[in-house]
Amino acid sequence: MRTRRAHDDAQDLVLPHRLDHEPIVILGLTKSELLLLTFVAAALCLPLGMVVGVVLGKWTMGLPIGFLSIVLVDVSVGVMLVRVKRQRPDGYYQQRLRIALQEWGLFRGDFIRHHGVWDVRRHCDG
Repeated sequence: MRTRRAHDDAQDLVLPHRLDHEPIVILGLTKSELLLLTFVAAALCLPLGMVVGVVLGKWTMGLPIGFLSIVLVDVSVGVMLVRVKRQRPDGYYQQRLRIALQEWGLFRGDFIRHHGVWDVRRHCDG
């Protein structure tokens, strides 16, 4: 009976902290981050690889060049994102990206970007 209780306690301690976070798949990236990165890299690298293949005169080499460049982009950008994510809370760089897009006028965000003094009291002008 004692060993069964210890086993149940170990399961209770392990499960809760794994349920609220998306698991890391590779290079410190989660599955959704890796998929987004791969799709963006594919959209950029495959056409560019085909152009390079045509310029080199061997258009059939364009596809392997594109796939190799997708892997290289995934690894290099993944390493850069791990540096950005280090010692930051979950979702940090997504929020930073949205704030940057809001500042450039490309995204209408819900972030309050006020620099100054905040006051909790109501002021009457009259």
